This record gives sequence, C-alpha cells and structure tokens, in this order.
Amino acid sequence: MADPTSRYPTAVAATVTMESFPFTNNATVVGGTSPWRKAEVLFFATSREDRIVIRFGYNGNVTGTAWFDDCALEQVDDVTAIVPLETVRWFGPAFRYTDCGWTFLHCEGKPYDRGYQIGSLMAKEIVAYMDKLAIREDAGSPASGWGNLRTLSDALLFRKFDPEYLEEMKGIADGAAHAGGAFRSRPLDLLDIVTINSAVDLGQLGGGLAKLAHPLSGPTYPLRSRKPPGRKAAKAGWSNCA
Repeated sequence: MADPTSRYPTAVAATVTMESFPFTNNATVVGGTSPWRKAEVLFFATSREDRIVIRFGYNGNVTGTAWFDDCALEQVDDVTAIVPLETVRWFGPAFRYTDCGWTFLHCEGKPYDRGYQIGSLMAKEIVAYMDKLAIREDAGSPASGWGNLRTLSDALLFRKFDPEYLEEMKGIADGAAHAGGAFRSRPLDLLDIVTINSAVDLGQLGGGLAKLAHPLSGPTYPLRSRKPPGRKAAKAGWSNCA
C-alpha cells in the first residue's frame, strides 16, 4: 500500500518505468492485494540506449511485498493498434495523444519552436492548471491570487531562469494565446508561464525561509530578569513669585 499524501509526485506502489521518463511517468500501477497483473507502458524511444527500472514504492514510502516476473521490451510495429490515429492531435511536427489516463506530448526544434508547439497543443490544460493555482492561493478572489503569484514570481524567480528556458516559456505563452488560452479573458503571457513553472518553488517558500539563516542567526539574546529602573515621583506644589 502507498501513502498518496507522502510527497509529490503522488506515491505509487509497484510499477515499471524508464530511466529517460519524466519523474511523473510510469507504467500501470499495481497496488493492494491482487493476483498477477500485467503492467505495461507505451513510449517513443528518445535515445539509442535506456534502462528499464522496476520500482517498489515509487515517489514515496509503501508497505507490503511485490513480486516482478518476465520483464520484456517489445517493438510496436503498428502503433494504431494501441493509439487510434483519430485521437492524435498534430501541430506541425508536434503531436499529442492520451493513453491510460496519461497525456503524451512530442515536440521538436529550437526552444521557442518547442514551446510554441507545447502551448498550441496544451492550451486548455495550461489554463486549467492556472485556475487551480489561483484558487489555492485565494479561493475568494482567484484573480487576485494569481496576481499575487505573478508578483512573487516576477520579483524572486523570473530573472533566475536560463535564457533557453525563458525562450521556451515565451513560445508556450505565444502558442497557448494563439490557440485561445486566456485567464479571465486576458491572453496568456510569458509571466503566466514563468509563474506556472515557479509554483512548486513558491509553495516551498514559507518552509524554506523558516530554515534560512539571516544576519542575526547564531547569537542568542536571553530575556533579562532585571526590572527597568523606576522613576522617582516629584512633588507638585505652588510657589509665589514676587
């Protein structure tokens, strides 16, 4: 059994993954008490060599026992037998499809071109994620919540990204905006995509600052038990002046 709240990405029990896969991607998950089940994943090779990884307790802690047997790698000659072509969406050389609940996206080219392809094919999902982050920040006023996140991202992280990443994010923003992506009727822009990519860092900001040293870290200032000196009372009276 896996604890799905133990960390992000969500902890899973037993699964198969590839060394080249993103950290959120894996084969069908097998969890709980169950008979032998087949766990498989379809992927496009991105390198001449890779490594199959059999995992127990992927992304978190689990309890119990798992058995693996007969691990195999098979070439798919006819991908349409698994992914119907009518479910594939294209944008130039880029394409996306959904399999087993996962959305797979292929893009290629220079940073801005890759980004434009991503934004064009994922505009709806990008806006949905922005809505989620905005509501988490301020459920009463998501627009204000998103504005606060944009300001933090602009002040703390925007200028920390390498130019290549910013070029790709600029492409994502332009591609998504061209595909109709908008937040509260405003077309998406570069800072929106920077904020999305900064969300995890901003979410750890409070806990990180609590542990970060500051100029007064180290010295101690014990409370003094001595009472402050009291003031002497002065007598008030009248005097006659001639």
